[in-house]
Amino acid sequence: MTGTALHSQLRQIAEEELGETEELRQQALDDLTKLLNDEPGLNWNDEPAFLLRFLRVRKYNTEAALKSIKKYYRTRSSCGKSVWNPAVVPQIDVHRAFLMCLKHLERSPSGQTAGIVIIIDYEGFGIEHAINCKLGLMKDLTDFAQESMPLRLRAVHVIRESRGFDFCFALLRPFLKSKIIQRIHFHGYKMEGLHEHVPASILPEAYGGLVSDTVFQKFWLQLDADEHFFAQENKYGYKNIGSCETPSELTNTIVTHL
Repeated sequence: MTGTALHSQLRQIAEEELGETEELRQQALDDLTKLLNDEPGLNWNDEPAFLLRFLRVRKYNTEAALKSIKKYYRTRSSCGKSVWNPAVVPQIDVHRAFLMCLKHLERSPSGQTAGIVIIIDYEGFGIEHAINCKLGLMKDLTDFAQESMPLRLRAVHVIRESRGFDFCFALLRPFLKSKIIQRIHFHGYKMEGLHEHVPASILPEAYGGLVSDTVFQKFWLQLDADEHFFAQENKYGYKNIGSCETPSELTNTIVTHL
């Protein structure tokens, strides 16, 4: 479900939490369109479904939605790798992989209304990884999540964190807004704590859940199937920013290092 229509449960959430009505939705779309038309050098996606992602996340504040869209188009995504080996895959590719996943999720109205919960597994993230992390890239990703991501971020659950993670988080924390910090939960290796927030019935077996790990491979297949979407997205943006690679081009690069 990636259009403008919402099923009854999401529609209720949108009305109660975002103040969404048919009249407000149309007026906000018209106002945002006018603002974007006045933005110099920006080739933007004028589909209502795209604009609604930002309007919903910004609770129909058109100026805030405009600000998010402008920052969104200054952040380009390309590829990723499931296990980061800093000796063969640079941090920028891991950064891009995460952005690609988010851009896949943002198409769903449920992420714009009910929101999303992110689980980040830092097992194996050691000092070598921490040393190779660039503060600028980490800050860019943080800014994207806080300022321009058209998804309602409900919570972030960090599991199996290490000293390498502690070092990086200490550097990043000053850039995090207080409301984001309040939504971050640390669980270490105690999956019971994670289960208090996320039901085991929807978690993979690796996290003490009941779902076969192979089921989650479907997500990566969906990313591959979305290649046309990413190719279309690359047509939009500011004129002075280069285009991104497609998932298949990046997959070829990734496979080389596996």
